[in-house]
Amino acid sequence: MPDSNNLADFLPYTVSQKSVSLVIADSLDAAIQELESNGYRALANPRDLETEGLRYVLVSKENAKEMYDLAAQYGAGQITMHDDVSHQNTWINPHYGNAALVFVVAKPDLESIEAPGLAVRMITGLAIQI
Repeated sequence: MPDSNNLADFLPYTVSQKSVSLVIADSLDAAIQELESNGYRALANPRDLETEGLRYVLVSKENAKEMYDLAAQYGAGQITMHDDVSHQNTWINPHYGNAALVFVVAKPDLESIEAPGLAVRMITGLAIQI
């Protein structure tokens, strides 16, 4: 992996990983712009993880627990999520070939998310701080 904090150089390494990659950003807008210019799209539906594609998720204090659970299960080959509409569990089998999932989080948010014990950096794979 390159010895820089250049997001464009980092992104090719996220493809086909069996772990969620992590981007710790000073500027969320700049990180999102760079991700999208490299073909990444916001994850609209967790079921999208079952197909090829480059996706990212903004992690915030509001969705931190759900994203922590997703990252913890991602590499196991099956993700269990609760569907708030049907009130039943949904099972998702991630597709790893020619696919990537990247979490994007602002550095101050990451520190406040991890303070109560959600060690996001411990359950994600490749990481970069930009």
